[in-house]
Amino acid sequence: MADTVTVTSKTTFSNPNGHELTSEATFAFKGTKTITFHVAGKTCNLTGSASGYSPGGCNYRITVAPDGTITGTSGNNGVCTRSNKIASSCVSGYESPVAKWVSAKRGKIPAGAFIVGQESNGQKLYLCRGNYQGGIHPGKISSTLKDCHIGYGGKERYVSPYEVLIAPEAFGKWTNAMNGEVPAGAYVVGHESNGEKLYLCRGNYQGGVHPGKVRWAFKACNINWGGKEVKVNPYEVLISGNGNNGTVEVGKLVWLKNAQCQSSYKTFQQAQQFAASLKDGMCGLTDGSKAGDWRVPSANEWDAMFGSITKNDAMSKFQNVRDGGYWSSTDKNGGKWPASILHWRMRADSIGLQDLYPVWPVRDK
Repeated sequence: MADTVTVTSKTTFSNPNGHELTSEATFAFKGTKTITFHVAGKTCNLTGSASGYSPGGCNYRITVAPDGTITGTSGNNGVCTRSNKIASSCVSGYESPVAKWVSAKRGKIPAGAFIVGQESNGQKLYLCRGNYQGGIHPGKISSTLKDCHIGYGGKERYVSPYEVLIAPEAFGKWTNAMNGEVPAGAYVVGHESNGEKLYLCRGNYQGGVHPGKVRWAFKACNINWGGKEVKVNPYEVLISGNGNNGTVEVGKLVWLKNAQCQSSYKTFQQAQQFAASLKDGMCGLTDGSKAGDWRVPSANEWDAMFGSITKNDAMSKFQNVRDGGYWSSTDKNGGKWPASILHWRMRADSIGLQDLYPVWPVRDK
């Protein structure tokens, strides 16, 4: 199924006949769940036909007024974004593409690798990570390194195969820290064998800037250099940005940014199974989460969402939010108590365990 987006941009000028000048272009999208494009300084995320039933595809017409206001029509076919939701699906600013980890080995550096530092001679260092002693540890790779170099147990270790982070330079921002400090929003880059999270840091050493890992017990940023694991103070920690790691923090909870990662509706048991299986690498997540961290939200957790931000704020922060009901884990009248996105509150009724609804997973910070 093919989808199209036709964008008409109006100007403030007039031609000799007195009509408003326009510039129109049509773009084709083939079988995508989300149609993402940039227009008038905004990022639009519209539902594609691959998300479900949509006779004739999702064919959008977007109009940009002289003042930059965006309006549009969709034909309202099946799962396609409704015409009255197009404007709210376009948010200010260009969102960074979702970062992802790509497997590699033998010194290979995939295109788009995240530059995390440099050697004293200016050679670029890219962020990698590898499995070692039951944990996942960050390190560095370059055009002259044939493995991912990580620090562990006081020594520099060489790991292959490994993963390389693919992300734009604007993926996050670096903030100063020291003595084991981990600022709020720090990027989770791996974990110890016991599951304790490791956060990405980098520090100046011997004329270069080298990536490493930090947690409170380290009291420093642990980098690797010259065959050793070295502690660096002060250091910088990467703040990935609320939403750039596939999550959005609302109050004391962390919600999946993609509110309908899997387009198929689920029974309650299926919803539970999906939430419990969710982890880093799925649904755009690069947050270091593991299977078992995520769950179906309770009614109280939904109420916390409803009370913390407005519906319009949620539409701009999250992706693929649908106006209908979502599962909650709270029992009601022999079934479950659903959340209503349309009314931005819990619904008054209950739904059966075999009914089909989408799930929007949540986890603790």
